[in-house]
Amino acid sequence: MSVQFGIDASSFQGNVNWARTDSTTSFGWEKVTQGSRRTASRGYINPFWAGPAGHNKRAMAERAAASGFVPGGYLFLEAGDGAGQADFFHATAGDMAGFAIAVDVEPAAGSEPTAADAHACVARLRELYPSHPMIGYIPHWYWGNQSTRFVDVLWASDYVTGAGPPAALYAKVTPRMWAPYGGRTPTLLQFTNAATIPGVAGKVDCSAFRGTVAQLRHELLPN
Repeated sequence: MSVQFGIDASSFQGNVNWARTDSTTSFGWEKVTQGSRRTASRGYINPFWAGPAGHNKRAMAERAAASGFVPGGYLFLEAGDGAGQADFFHATAGDMAGFAIAVDVEPAAGSEPTAADAHACVARLRELYPSHPMIGYIPHWYWGNQSTRFVDVLWASDYVTGAGPPAALYAKVTPRMWAPYGGRTPTLLQFTNAATIPGVAGKVDCSAFRGTVAQLRHELLPN
C-alpha cells in the first residue's frame, strides 16, 4: 500500500518553502486561527498564513496548481464559543476553494474544548463551507471513546520515537496506531512531531495517509 506524507505547520515554522517540500510530502496543513475574541486567546491569527507577514496560503495554492499537492488550513479549537470560532476562522481564511479544512480538538494552556464546543464549531463550518468535507484532528488520548462521527474524516495522533525523514519514522508505526475509535477509522495519522523536511526550518509535525494522491484528494477536498 502506498503512503502519502504531509506536514502540519504553524508560526513556529515561519514561511515554509512549500515547493521544496515536494520531495517528501503530498499534502500539508497550515494553522489559520486559534479561538475567537470570546475565548482564552482572544482570537489568534497565524501571521504566516496570509497578509503582510506571511505568504503560506498563496504558496500552498501555487504548489497545488503545479504538482497536485493537497493544501489545507485548520482551526485550533478552544473551550467555549464553538460557532464563533468557526466564524472567526472564516473571516480570516476566506475562500478555501481547493483547500481542505480541519478542526484541531485538543487541550491547550487554560483550555479544554468539549464535545459541545467541537460539535458547534463543525456545524457552523458546514454552513460556511457547505461543499467541504469536515476533518477533525481529534486525538484518542484526549477524546477517549466519545463519538467521532460528527466529522467526515478522522485525523488521529499517536507518535513514534526519534526524529528524521518521514519514511524512516513511519516504518515504526504499528497497525494499532490506526485502530478505530468513536465510531470511525482514522483516515490520517499524525505520527511524529519531529520530522525533518526540506523547505521547513526545524522539526515539524508529520502525518500519513494510506493510499494514492488521487484517493487523498477525494477524501480531503470538495468533490
